[in-house]
Amino acid sequence: MKGNLVCAGGGIRGIGIVGALCGLEREGFSWEKAAGVSSGAIIASLIAVGYTAHEIKKMIIDFNFLKFKDRGVIGKIPFVGNAIGLVRDKGIYSGRYIEKWMEKLLGEKGVRTFQDLNGDNGMRLKVIASDITSKKEMIMPDCFEEYGIDISKFTVAKAIRMSISIPFFFKPVKLKVDGVVHYIVDGGVSKNFPIDIFDGVNNNVETIGIDYEYTENYGIKQDNTLSYVLDIADTLTSDRVRPALKEENLKRTIFVPCSDIPITQFELPREDTIKLFKEGYKSARVFMQKRGMKT
Repeated sequence: MKGNLVCAGGGIRGIGIVGALCGLEREGFSWEKAAGVSSGAIIASLIAVGYTAHEIKKMIIDFNFLKFKDRGVIGKIPFVGNAIGLVRDKGIYSGRYIEKWMEKLLGEKGVRTFQDLNGDNGMRLKVIASDITSKKEMIMPDCFEEYGIDISKFTVAKAIRMSISIPFFFKPVKLKVDGVVHYIVDGGVSKNFPIDIFDGVNNNVETIGIDYEYTENYGIKQDNTLSYVLDIADTLTSDRVRPALKEENLKRTIFVPCSDIPITQFELPREDTIKLFKEGYKSARVFMQKRGMKT
């Protein structure tokens, strides 16, 4: 079964989306187009270039996500490095490791720029970020003409770096447009789950979205200033206060329970990683059962 895929943002919780994709893949789902926000953009891009869900699972199940927390020289200064990074760079970590990691993974499939993903059926990938200077959503590559960006030169990895820039946690990406510097951050700030992004593009192909189900025990647990700042970032990017999804969108959305896992908990124990993956896999099975599909 062919579909269009939309992956919500959620930091480390994206492991659950991979689990759901493995469940769908087992039932014969494949994807014509994919879109994503933040960690969902990482997953969507890997799907768009041809990785299977099970290949992505192998990449992440034992991956050391602490590598994402790549400080610069100043950030490594004891006690005050984080504070200086927040004030000077508007973020603690550079995000450069993620960009380089994605360059490598995409390059192994022969993809560097968005032009490489422009096929017979149009663009296979859309990546969402937020322009906080202009206070609007960026849908890449759709917005490239407005920003004066050459689609044949702008890398997919750079777009992902923009989309994953959780406020305060990662440094924002700077784009200079007509002499004005635009600060680009996590797509979840503007829209964390663009389930309708492919509506009207190809009505013969169904869109399936994967989002998160927030349990009642989810709450702010700040015990120091940095934790408090990151809780704010989590709230900004999670869409927990979004309007209720329309009925037609609920029917095409898989909800993965994410319990109380913070989006930036990159030191997640292996047993919790596996648990989150299994929650996603189980959620996909429940979704298919509700639709009357055999599992």
